[in-house]
Amino acid sequence: MMKNFCLKIILISLLLTAISAPFVFSEEAATSPPVQQEAQQQEPAVNIPSPSELAASNDVSDMYLIHVGDKLNVYVYEEKELSGIFLVNSSGSINYPLLGEIKADGLSLQQLKEFLTENLGKNYIVNPQVEVSFTESSSKSVSILGQVIKPGSYVMTPDLTISKLIPMVGGFTPNAATSSLRISRGGKEGRREFVQVDADGILQGKTEDVKLLPGDMVFVDLKGSEQPGPLGPDITGHYVTVLGQVARQGNFAIDDTSTLIRLVGKIGGFTPLAASDRVRVVRELPNAVKKVFYVNADKIIAGKAEDVKLEIGDIITVPEVFF
Repeated sequence: MMKNFCLKIILISLLLTAISAPFVFSEEAATSPPVQQEAQQQEPAVNIPSPSELAASNDVSDMYLIHVGDKLNVYVYEEKELSGIFLVNSSGSINYPLLGEIKADGLSLQQLKEFLTENLGKNYIVNPQVEVSFTESSSKSVSILGQVIKPGSYVMTPDLTISKLIPMVGGFTPNAATSSLRISRGGKEGRREFVQVDADGILQGKTEDVKLLPGDMVFVDLKGSEQPGPLGPDITGHYVTVLGQVARQGNFAIDDTSTLIRLVGKIGGFTPLAASDRVRVVRELPNAVKKVFYVNADKIIAGKAEDVKLEIGDIITVPEVFF
């Protein structure tokens, strides 16, 4: 009898233990902080970084970076009011519709594109399609002068070479010395170095193509000329480059008395389409940093401003007036 009673006691104890076990487990599970569980499931808030944060977070080649003085073409699909040419001003910013002042100096084209896309899409446009490119950049351009159809300054494209540049400028004139192009390139201690290139051999695939670098100047001389270029055989001396809306583009010798207005007069003056109130001068400083500044030639001619003394290597661009 006693054995049966003890056996019942043991069975009841085991049954109570088995029944209570799930409740103990549930009680422990309930102690997990519900706020923490919700935090794990919650998606992070969208944070659009500022342009300066974008620039700091990426290491990109200077070839694709935006700098003061650059002109940018921003195109937003089916949004004419948001598309146009924007100048990076002296403070490194562009003034963009809806978004106001945007710090662009130091950004890459891709970073600015992403910034505009995110900010326009956040409050103004559904799925904006944005493209950004350089239209003018003194630090990312090459110049080609002489016997080509369209001499002037051209914005660099990735992996720009002689064979790619020639079609961009419309090809050579019939009198071009195509077998002896000369490339002027910045060298040590600020002195420019010259390399002779056989464009005929390159275009025929017989000679290795030549990759161009920002700041290169390509000279295409007159065929059979004993004195190549406007400076004669010694072109490594004192000269400046004049491009744009002037009667004669090219490289011209200067001396200690040369000024902007005197030089423009010697080369035939401005064209009727010249925006002579905003002549741009690019000057290379001793530390290889390029300085860009603008000159109002109209005020100089009117005697209301002092003429600008030219320095060796200056690149002077006279833009076209906008009507």
